[in-house]
Amino acid sequence: MQTSDLRRTLKEVIADREFSAGQIAKMVDLSPATLSNFLAGKGPASDQTSGKLRQWLSQQGFLQWFPTRTAERIMGALAATQQRGEFCVITGDAGCGKTVTAKEFQATQKNVLYRYLNPLCRSTSVLLSTLCDLFAVGTGHSIQRSYERLLANLQDGPSSPLLILDEAQHCGPAGLETLRSLHDEAGLSVALVGNSEIHRMLSGSRDGTRTAAFAQLHSRVGITLAVQTTEDDVVEFCKHKRVPQELVPVFVSIGVRRLNGGGGLRAVGKILDAARQCASGGNLDRLAVAKGHIVATGQKLEFDSGGRRAKR
Repeated sequence: MQTSDLRRTLKEVIADREFSAGQIAKMVDLSPATLSNFLAGKGPASDQTSGKLRQWLSQQGFLQWFPTRTAERIMGALAATQQRGEFCVITGDAGCGKTVTAKEFQATQKNVLYRYLNPLCRSTSVLLSTLCDLFAVGTGHSIQRSYERLLANLQDGPSSPLLILDEAQHCGPAGLETLRSLHDEAGLSVALVGNSEIHRMLSGSRDGTRTAAFAQLHSRVGITLAVQTTEDDVVEFCKHKRVPQELVPVFVSIGVRRLNGGGGLRAVGKILDAARQCASGGNLDRLAVAKGHIVATGQKLEFDSGGRRAKR
């Protein structure tokens, strides 16, 4: 989370009267003046101040990202990749927390760049233009010239960063080879994050037989991590969202099938949001009523509380 996002989230918490600025300052062990200056954007915020506020927001359930076991595995893979200066591949179904964790790593670690790739990046020229924009390097009049400018920028820098490319399955074969060249010539570390299509591209064929064209790239992949949302993640999610303890098993029961079928915590979050809207005043404390709303919501999403497909 960037400092500006952290500041905005704190202001929203105070505006919604969840906590006062004075209460927050006392809870995170900051002086009222320090917090006031942070909220007003006066001067650069220290890492210690930002860290305390980020941790408090996470503990209170106000941040989108929170440390689940799956998130910690992703964080560990990214940290190791940055330290070793190599490639890594992180894959998983939609909604399991890959994107928010990658963004959190970029926001909390130094010398890390993040970019979400769209389908147009299958074109090498579009990919290079995207990377030149990310590294604040002007594009050249040709693909080769753009590559040379980007390479010079990386070689002239004090140290090569870790580049996190999200939805990396949108990167075409030629683009992957371009990234390999930047790694070889400038020491660029690259984390490819996306779905299982990345593995198919690296293998070079649909039957998993690796072609010579990808053999060099595959040999540079130091870490391969496949993740999926677990029941423990759902429990941590409920704790983060301050769901009453008695309702946690209900969410886990509904969530198991959703997790196995794709959707991950994103799907569980939708069930929680819809159930809160159905419950009186958004309150889940009324256990009997809340259970009914949660199960009904799960059924609308095609699954019942036993993890079976709901009958239509």
